[in-house]
Amino acid sequence: MKTLPDSQNALLEKTKRFDLIRACCTEPVGATFGGSGLGVIVALQFFNAQDWQKALLASGATIGLMFGPLVVMLIARWGIRVNRAASTLFMAAAPGFCLAAFAPTLNVFMLGVLAGIPLLTAAAPLITAIWEQNAPSAARGRVFSHVVLVSAAVALCASL
Repeated sequence: MKTLPDSQNALLEKTKRFDLIRACCTEPVGATFGGSGLGVIVALQFFNAQDWQKALLASGATIGLMFGPLVVMLIARWGIRVNRAASTLFMAAAPGFCLAAFAPTLNVFMLGVLAGIPLLTAAAPLITAIWEQNAPSAARGRVFSHVVLVSAAVALCASL
């Protein structure tokens, strides 16, 4: 295996460290509100959601993924740094999740989830771009796999 220069190795370790922090913060939310997770169960059990409302909540992550290419195009056009754009999307999603967490009604809960989860998932291509920029291809898969394993473990614990 080829060793990396110190500057590349330092950037790789920094990228890994910050992505682990990101994964530990966003995976519980993604596992809870993404797809058919706990968010749909909350809507059903606590708010007696109708079928169309459950379907809309379950589609929130897919909506964000559909907007991913548009987000990438706008970021490239405006010349925004990828890590800055990703962190902005994550911070913009946070109020939606806070709103959902303290929602007194189903409409407020849905508004919070549907404001937060698409922003969270629209950042997925940006995470890929950050890794491409900061990690040489020879080491990217090995190091990124550690982040993916931690993400999966965090999502599993959050789901439990």
